[in-house]
Amino acid sequence: MDRLRRVLNEYANDIIGTPSSVKTIEIDSKLAFSDIHWKNYQTLLKLSPFGAINNNPVFMTQKLKIEEIKTLSKGKHLKLRLIDEDNRFINALGWRKGNLSENLKNGDYIDVAYTLDLDNFSNNRSLVMILEDVKLCD
Repeated sequence: MDRLRRVLNEYANDIIGTPSSVKTIEIDSKLAFSDIHWKNYQTLLKLSPFGAINNNPVFMTQKLKIEEIKTLSKGKHLKLRLIDEDNRFINALGWRKGNLSENLKNGDYIDVAYTLDLDNFSNNRSLVMILEDVKLCD
C-alpha cells in the first residue's frame, strides 16, 4: 500500500506539479474608486441573489491610502478607512483578517480585492468593501 501511495503521488506530481501555497483570487473586474457609489451598487444587486452558484463579484481597486486601521473582536477582524487621491473615503471590513494589520500602517498605499456590501451599522447606511485580500503597493 505504501508503494502504491508513493507511485501515485509521484505520478500526480509529474502531471499537475507541486501544490501551490499561494492563494489565487479571481477578480471579476477592476473598479475605479469613483465608480463605487449607490447607482452602481443598485445595478449590481440586479444580479443577485448571490450564493454558491452565483458568486458575489470580486472587484479590485488599486492605490488606496490607509487613513485608519482598527482591529475588531480582540484582533480577529480588520477595519480600514481608505481614501483616494480626492480624499473620498470608504470603510473596508476584513472578516477573520485581523492578522493583516501587523503588516499595514496609516499612510500605506494598498491594492484591495473585495466584494461590495451595504453597511447598516447604527442605522447609517453606507457602502462597505468586504476584503478578500490586501496587497501593499510597490
